Amino acid sequence: LAHVLNQIHDLSDRAASSWIVVTCHTGARDRFLAAFTAAEVVDFKASDIAKFVHGWFKSENLAKAQRFVQLLESNKPARRLSTNPLMLKLLCQVFQENVTLPTDRCELCEGVIHNLLKQPRKIKTSISLHRQIDLLSHLAFINYVQDRDWISHNDLQQHIQHYATYLPESTLERSPNPIQIINEPEFINLLTTEHGLLSKHEEAYEFSHLLLQKYLVAREMVAPSEPQAVED
Repeated sequence: LAHVLNQIHDLSDRAASSWIVVTCHTGARDRFLAAFTAAEVVDFKASDIAKFVHGWFKSENLAKAQRFVQLLESNKPARRLSTNPLMLKLLCQVFQENVTLPTDRCELCEGVIHNLLKQPRKIKTSISLHRQIDLLSHLAFINYVQDRDWISHNDLQQHIQHYATYLPESTLERSPNPIQIINEPEFINLLTTEHGLLSKHEEAYEFSHLLLQKYLVAREMVAPSEPQAVED
């Protein structure tokens, strides 16, 4: 990443009179280039959503795009997510795979999170998709029981380390030190810079989408990722 930022700096110095636009997830905003002006994309309006959806499905099927927009109008959870460009893209993918949008909020959130975590990424992790969602549920639940919106960087690392101690014995046997199974800095970058599920503001993090956060809390309550989680 440092190499990329240096290359952008070099390019902007050599082409000082040119307009250069660099995009990123909000979770990576702390890495803004000093000479650049930071701006955040506003939520989509109904007209923006329709334009995006028709552009997404245009090459495949215009009727499918129209059907998708109709489903959004009658699906409140999906409509709430669709105001975010990244979430709208994931909803399009869910619809493309299932030819429908789940009306059940939990099924919808599950589909969106699965599609988001399955996206191609530059940061690699050995943690399975199921374990990534377990860990996210664990973090969301901790914030819920402690009645806070933010989690500090140090606390986030400690919670990830703590979660690692509850991984199945079959996983722990492959490493003399269970904590080393999860590389905390890389995993945090995965959730912020790559997936955008967490947003970073200075040295604190929050879940980027309240609806997905609520789903993860409920998931942890139903099936705790560690023993005693709900009881405590």
